[in-house]
Amino acid sequence: MTSIILICAIVCLCLYVIFSMMIVHELSKRGVKINFFWLRLLIVKYIQQYKKITLEKYKKLVFWLATNSSQFSVIPTH
Repeated sequence: MTSIILICAIVCLCLYVIFSMMIVHELSKRGVKINFFWLRLLIVKYIQQYKKITLEKYKKLVFWLATNSSQFSVIPTH
């Protein structure tokens, strides 16, 4: 039982590190300055910034799909 809990804790820790690195990389690519010294304390702030940037990006995509949906519709021919 202890080994299962230990394995779960290690997996969660690894996922935390991986997801944090992915978020920091994406924010750096978009021009957000990252403070690596305080990364562990500021990760919540970076997650909120990532969410905001991602929502803005996908809102544009959804708007584009909605305005151009007539191009993707199937027109039956008789």
